[in-house]
Amino acid sequence: MKVRRPGPGAHGIIALLVGASLLAAGSWDHASAGVDDPRPNIVFVLTDDLDVPQIRHAPRLRQMVGDNGVTFDNSFVTNSLCCPSRATSLRGQYAHNHRILQNRAPLGGWPKFLRLGRERSTIATWLQDGGYQTFFIGKYLNNYEHTHVPAGWDEWYGWMGFYDTSRNGSDQYRINHNGQVLSFDPEQTHDTDLLAAQAGDYVRQAAARASPFFLYLSLNAPHQPAPAAIRHQHRFGDSRQPRTPAFNEADVSDKPRWIRRKPLLDAGQVATVDAVYRRRLRSMLSVEDAVASLLSALEDTGQLDETYVFFTSDNGHHNGHRRQMPQKMTAYDEDIRVPLLVRGPGVPAGVHRRHLVVNNDWAPTIADLADVDTPGFVDGRSFERLLRPAPPASRRWRRAFVVEKWGDDIAPPYRALRTRTHLFVRYLGGARELYDLRDDPYQVRALPPGPTKTRLSRRFTQRLDAIKACAGRQCRTEERVAP
Repeated sequence: MKVRRPGPGAHGIIALLVGASLLAAGSWDHASAGVDDPRPNIVFVLTDDLDVPQIRHAPRLRQMVGDNGVTFDNSFVTNSLCCPSRATSLRGQYAHNHRILQNRAPLGGWPKFLRLGRERSTIATWLQDGGYQTFFIGKYLNNYEHTHVPAGWDEWYGWMGFYDTSRNGSDQYRINHNGQVLSFDPEQTHDTDLLAAQAGDYVRQAAARASPFFLYLSLNAPHQPAPAAIRHQHRFGDSRQPRTPAFNEADVSDKPRWIRRKPLLDAGQVATVDAVYRRRLRSMLSVEDAVASLLSALEDTGQLDETYVFFTSDNGHHNGHRRQMPQKMTAYDEDIRVPLLVRGPGVPAGVHRRHLVVNNDWAPTIADLADVDTPGFVDGRSFERLLRPAPPASRRWRRAFVVEKWGDDIAPPYRALRTRTHLFVRYLGGARELYDLRDDPYQVRALPPGPTKTRLSRRFTQRLDAIKACAGRQCRTEERVAP
């Protein structure tokens, strides 16, 4: 792939000093060492539970990445839960194909991902086999608590969570650094700062080597309890969760039974929702600092103009919407829509794209930019063409995709079809929802019974049935058919 190289140093980045490095010298030895490789570096920054509206309170982040690249206004995940979505990010598959359906056993979790052999073929192994240095930093898959280092990663700095305080009497959190467990006191070391410092160290180390690198930086923020760094703990003191039409929705008579049974949130619950919102905003300030320090490391080592930087989230988050306390896992936009910002060589600055992109696409896009092949099992499509100044028309792109959920927590199991204009949800047990997003972007007025709903439901049911069990190329073909 040939790309246009932008001029150097267009925007200066102020580095954040986040503490001393803990990095040990790397030990890998690629065959390409000593030979210049013209391919770009790739940095993939993944947050946890970040909804799209919240990024409006992160102006530095939008300036650093979005204003210097492409912002995708219709970016979604195909399963709005951490572990299934993260498995998708590694393999480019719908959850019905990689089979990580929940966060925990028996339906999901890291042990199942390992047992099914999914680690043997991921974006890490594809790029490592293609000559890339590969670094992983942060949260991997839910229930990862082991000294095991997954295949494909030259350097591993994997989050293992907090000690069980009832058993150990300690609030320390643990990191698996290449098989060695390190412990940190959260009162002394904020996790986002620690992971950011490690990312900067890896970037500086990679600069001394001839082969390009892939860095996957997976941050915990703004996932609850969303701890803030000390320097940010007093910010957003008066902020409240935005009162959109879906917030504590007064009339839910058009909703399925699992929503209708929920009472209106009382004053105490609303206060909790607002407190969660403020904590999430504060935690994102450290994410902005992390991105600033990472871009500074790239600029200091002369690699910024040769590096693609992705910023996104594993899923969204509802917080008071439709009478629900903070969580995710629904098919509504609060949970499935995620930010996606990309900057890099040849990417036009300050551009917005309206094409439908999903997390199934992240891995094949990264592979495409790295000029490595993807296995036939990949369901997603590369959106490298959308990073060019003249992308294909949206009508020639994806027209629909499926959102999936298994398990009875939060919402009943469902499959949903999402297009640019409609959301159709079909729950286990028979309940249906259908929204016209052109007139109802907040999904507060489901279409009432009548000829229009009957006609549209028939069309969307046909499309949903065509995609719900698709695999590989079949997914890409069926998703391009308009309902």
